[in-house]
Amino acid sequence: MGLIIEGDYHRIGRDYDEPDELGQANAVVDEYLHLVKESDIGRQLIDEIELPVRKRLLVKAFCTVIAAEHRPDMRALLIRAGLTLAQYQSGIGARIFLKPGHGTSTSHQRSRLSAHRLEAILFTAAADRVRLGDLFLAVVKRSLH
Repeated sequence: MGLIIEGDYHRIGRDYDEPDELGQANAVVDEYLHLVKESDIGRQLIDEIELPVRKRLLVKAFCTVIAAEHRPDMRALLIRAGLTLAQYQSGIGARIFLKPGHGTSTSHQRSRLSAHRLEAILFTAAADRVRLGDLFLAVVKRSLH
């Protein structure tokens, strides 16, 4: 099956039936899922430098794995996991905890970060989540045809 999607992240044009590509994508996604579970990202915004591989490669890997998955429940879980990539943004620096009581309080962070910078980071992460959701849903729709 051929799949071409253009978006803010990259252009995907691959045949997802290739076993090597799917195997590599599964390995990258598994490594990411292990990182997320181990680091308990919860309600944090994290610098994307902490990712095991470049964010674009992770997005591409999620698209490959989602397109190859035929079970709706597993696709939904993959999409949900892929959406956590929005919590990783470039240039954040130290982790930003969005829920008080997890290391650093929100008010303490606001004193470290200007309110404008924090607002910009939150807006970027929210927009990124929407773009990722649209991308993953487009992958699902395209793979069903």
